Amino acid sequence: MRNDLYITLERGEFEKGGKSVARNVEITVYALDIDGQILKGQVAAGAGEPGGDEYHSFVLYHNNSPRWSEQIKLPIPVDMFRGSHVRFEFRHCSTKDKGEKKLFGFSFVPLMQEDGRTLPDGTHELIVHKCEDNMLLQDSTRYLKLPFSKGNLPGNNQAVKGSKESFWITSFLCSTKLTQNGEMLDLLKWRAHPERINDSLSKLKDIDGSEIVKFLQDTLDTLFGILDESSQRYGLKVFDCLVHIINLLQDSKFQHFKPVMDTYIESHFAGALSYRSATLTGVVVCL
Repeated sequence: MRNDLYITLERGEFEKGGKSVARNVEITVYALDIDGQILKGQVAAGAGEPGGDEYHSFVLYHNNSPRWSEQIKLPIPVDMFRGSHVRFEFRHCSTKDKGEKKLFGFSFVPLMQEDGRTLPDGTHELIVHKCEDNMLLQDSTRYLKLPFSKGNLPGNNQAVKGSKESFWITSFLCSTKLTQNGEMLDLLKWRAHPERINDSLSKLKDIDGSEIVKFLQDTLDTLFGILDESSQRYGLKVFDCLVHIINLLQDSKFQHFKPVMDTYIESHFAGALSYRSATLTGVVVCL
């Protein structure tokens, strides 16, 4: 099982904030759970081993448009992903101020959507929320109600859309259990949405092959589960899906997943009642 989220701190656009010169901006990154508590030991620089509770970016001297291009890895456990978020705190670092670095804003991004899909891979333009003390940050339930991305703002929120301040990140999830694909999620959660089974089976062939083989065991369990409970209704469609998956594994790009299929057949297959369906005979022939 693997569940690693890679986030690259790309760049930012910040105002002077009343200063005569550009700021020296440092980012502090935290991963927080559903209760707003910092996840301990879940931050790693680059692709290194985790162990840190936070990450500090480097600081570009007097630059209101810094480009960091720094990557961090967050190996957050699957069972803690839902409800978790990443917070980016922005501080002004001045050589004149010998005390604590002055917080002037923050951004955040939830890791999972309400329907169970994870944060999509790609670049996200995040909103920089003004904040000059830690009071707002102490209660995550308050700021999590705020919009986080300029890409999904309602049309009437022109003030935030027009703000000159933004922060860009790029995210990439490498997971064997979580998906960003809505069609795949509907199929894997077929018991929760039985009315979508027919459409989910029809759309399986349109899902990218790399997404299917990544969830190969879960997908096979799902198909045989549907076959066990509704063979008369969905038998032929399940058969088509199984043949499609078997054909995928013939592609040179996915041949290294064949041992996963072999292990599944030998050790994990649990469709004990599938023999009642003529569909299984066809599956056996294909195998």
